[in-house]
Amino acid sequence: MYSVKPYYNTNDAAGIDTDNVMYCMKPVYRPAVDDAAINPTEADLLSRQKHLIANIEHQVRRVDELLNEVNAPIRSMNRTSQTPPSAAIATGTAPSIAKFNVTWPETVHYPMDIVVQADPTRLPMTPWALRKLLGSAVMVRTHVHSSYNGPLPPVENDNSNANRTSGGVKIIFTVIFRNIKDMEFMVDPVGQVAVAGEANLFRYICRVFPIFAVLSAFDETVSDHYIDVICSDLIGVKSIQLQRSLKAIDVQLAKKGGLLVCDKLTPADFCLHAALQRHSSLDLPQNVQKWQKAVSVAF
Repeated sequence: MYSVKPYYNTNDAAGIDTDNVMYCMKPVYRPAVDDAAINPTEADLLSRQKHLIANIEHQVRRVDELLNEVNAPIRSMNRTSQTPPSAAIATGTAPSIAKFNVTWPETVHYPMDIVVQADPTRLPMTPWALRKLLGSAVMVRTHVHSSYNGPLPPVENDNSNANRTSGGVKIIFTVIFRNIKDMEFMVDPVGQVAVAGEANLFRYICRVFPIFAVLSAFDETVSDHYIDVICSDLIGVKSIQLQRSLKAIDVQLAKKGGLLVCDKLTPADFCLHAALQRHSSLDLPQNVQKWQKAVSVAF
């Protein structure tokens, strides 16, 4: 009934009657000065494309200049660093919290009480690892649920520790021992929002409190990945699986030249260090041994 074809393919494009159509749109490449010129030439199209490309290249250069000014060259594709691990770690005998120069956020109501429920046979490492790292800023209190009748692990308990009850306490872990399959913790005690998994607990703490240096999106994603691997494959597993996982981490450390993710300490490095403290008598691969010796200065 109807036949439609582009106006620029007609022999009489300038004579098209647009009064009988509902909508009329000007061509994208129509010259702004000469409205009578309907058909752009190939040279016009190429000229406009070159102009657009030039504008894009200018914007890219400007973004790179801004990123360099704030010391964040995230466009670099070189993810491998050969910086010795010891060069990325502060040395000396100062407490670990001083080496990390932790600034406690003013938006947090202190002390922050985090309730953790866990089975004593699958003891979480995060509360005690952070207690060791951050010193008197972290307090760990343990309680036994009435339903649990099993043995209790020999862990530090600050219920009666007067040295950790001053105003300097920033984080209080309340660990409740009970029969539970997976460890869980309360993010929102008022709303009773429970989150399962030690990897999530560790990430939550590192995001609320800026203990480690800010990472690029790429490095933070890699760090999160290794936190998952460490919490699932190095804690509470059989020796065969443990050795297999350590070999994979050993290969990663060899590729990165010393540290696990990049040329500075990340949450993944601390998580691996804390996990290996559970296996002090384990025969570690060569690169893991070098890494452990280097990061022990900070952790």
